[in-house]
Parts: sequence; structure tokens; C-alpha cells
Amino acid sequence: MDHNLIVGTFNCCNSKSSTDELKQLCDLCDIVVLQETWLLDIELDYLNNIDNRFYAKGISSMSSTSKIFIGRPFGGIAILWKKSIGQFCEIVDMSDTRMLAIELNFDGKNILLVNLYLPYDNCNNESEFMDYLTKMLMVIESFPSPYVYFLGDLNANTNGSTGISRFGNILVTHCADNNLHLADTEVLTNDSFTFYSHAHNSTSWLDHIVTTTSGLDLITDIKICSEFVSSDHLPVLLTLD
Repeated sequence: MDHNLIVGTFNCCNSKSSTDELKQLCDLCDIVVLQETWLLDIELDYLNNIDNRFYAKGISSMSSTSKIFIGRPFGGIAILWKKSIGQFCEIVDMSDTRMLAIELNFDGKNILLVNLYLPYDNCNNESEFMDYLTKMLMVIESFPSPYVYFLGDLNANTNGSTGISRFGNILVTHCADNNLHLADTEVLTNDSFTFYSHAHNSTSWLDHIVTTTSGLDLITDIKICSEFVSSDHLPVLLTLD
């Protein structure tokens, strides 16, 4: 690799209706991680048709074999990565509908990017949310390199017009207690947001990048793409040296 690595994370709120903007995101990124793809397990090949320059791997939370959909009805995650860097990349199946990772090895430096889609901020989901924070620590401890990044819709509002949420407070405390960094909140200005609620005319900062101290050192830029309109979320771009 003779250039920076650019990774985009986007809750696209339906990969089919967001296809045009997903193509734009592919123009900007080397790797794209998606949440809310809204694809059945038999539709996952659709991801390979978004951009012919990219490989794709998706996980559905909906089973086509059941008359009643299993799991969260509009979930699903995916990772797209450029074919030109394919020899450096390997998908890591985490046996989880909310987590999917890709491992990269550039010049002997191992990097793990984990697409993470956490449950909605609700008291009934708090135990599950906490379980995933524990899983994050387990992933970091088991990976042979300190360069680990969790990107995605964490459903933890750390700012915006509605103020910090319950899950936002839990996430911030968890990072502080475990020497982790909410990299986006450290790099971007305090008035940033990644989600706009048309119903309530409010903004929230739900999409985040959590990493280690070593991981933070590789970050050269983080950007929110405010021009995207196909989803109520905005893509976040991470640039690694």
C-alpha cells in the first residue's frame, strides 16, 4: 500500500434503496462497512453487484426458510472491500448477526476492522448492549496486534440536540474504564451528529469508531459525509496511515 486506507461506515437503512449513494461511498473508500442492509439471507449476493471493483460479504438477520422472520426484522450487516487490496484482506466470521470483521496485513502490520451494529437504546436491551461491550474487550485481547477498530451504528448517542443518552453514557464510561478511545468524538467538533430524526426534528451522534490507543495513533482523519440523503444516518469516513 502506497496510500492511506480509507474506511467508511454507514447505516444505509436499506442497501437497495441506497444503492446510488453506496456507489458514491465506494468511490471514496477502500473498505465500506454497512448496517441495516435489509437483505434476506437469499438476497446477500446483491451486495456483490453494488460496485464491480469490490468484493462483498454480508450477514442477514432474517431467515428466508421461516414463515416468520427470525431476528430483528430490518437488520443485517455487510463489508465491502476493494479487489485491488484483496490480497491483504481476510474476512473474519464472528458467528454473530451484529458483528463481522475484516483483517488486513500491510507490511507486516495486522489491522482488525469490526463492523458493529448494537441494539437500540432501550432499558430492555441494556443487558445485551453491555454483553457486546464485553465482547469488544475479548476481541481486542485475542487479536495479536493492538490495531483494532470497531465501526458502526452503536445506537449510543453521545451528543446532538437530544443530549447524551443512557447507552451513550455507558459507552463513554466503558471506554474510559478500559483505556479505549471514541475516536470520532476526540477528532470531530462537539456539534457533530450522524443521525437526523425527521419525526422529532432532532439530531443524535449514534455512529462511532472505538479503538485502542495504538489504533488512535494511525488515524489521520475522520469525516462525516453530510451530503448523503438516502438514509437518516450519515456515513463516517476513517482515514488510517
